[in-house]
Amino acid sequence: TKLNELARQIADAAPEAGPELLEAVRQVAGVSTQLQETIMDVRMLPIRHVFERFPRLVRDLARQQGKQVELVLQGEETRVDKAVIDEIGEPLVHLIRNAVDHGIEAPAARVARGKPATGTLLLSAAQESSQVVITLVDDGSGIDAAAVRRKALERGIVRADEELSDRDAVQLIFTEGFSTARTITDVSGRGVGLDVVVQSMERLNGLIEAETIPGAGTKFTLQLPLTLAIITVLMVEV
Repeated sequence: TKLNELARQIADAAPEAGPELLEAVRQVAGVSTQLQETIMDVRMLPIRHVFERFPRLVRDLARQQGKQVELVLQGEETRVDKAVIDEIGEPLVHLIRNAVDHGIEAPAARVARGKPATGTLLLSAAQESSQVVITLVDDGSGIDAAAVRRKALERGIVRADEELSDRDAVQLIFTEGFSTARTITDVSGRGVGLDVVVQSMERLNGLIEAETIPGAGTKFTLQLPLTLAIITVLMVEV
């Protein structure tokens, strides 16, 4: 862009050299764009590289908890930047542990609620414009917004007179060290809240939000940039 700007200035000052110079700059720009696209393509890997470690993790966790959980994977061929691949594994492990430990109920409890004994965990990835969207959905007990609100009041995170919708209350689970679990287990939080997931998302310039239907399940949506190698900018001169 800088080269292009200089070429235009020189072309204005020396019209005889201008057209050739501008043509040379256009060729350099074309080659650099091609080079950038090629390198970007080399950096992109299927998210399968992250997802393939989870079936065994879910199997082991379910057995440990005496639960029955089926993991369904979708969009494994979605390609993302290697830097995202390297960073996203741990947050997803944390969310999956939470889903199996706190979300999905024991077989007897599920049957009593009229659900299949086996719980389902759906992990999917899809590209949307210049972002990759990863969703983790469980058909467990959901998040109790009232319990989250009570805990947030106890911790002084919200004021008693503060009005919060259930959706906004559920987002409080991402507050540092926040947990509604009565006992700390080795499986999910280990005393650490979902804020560790938020920290990872911030490093990746991503966003995370939760949606829940009590008794029916919870959905976590992670939005991430496809690549961390470039940022598109618009230069403005006044």
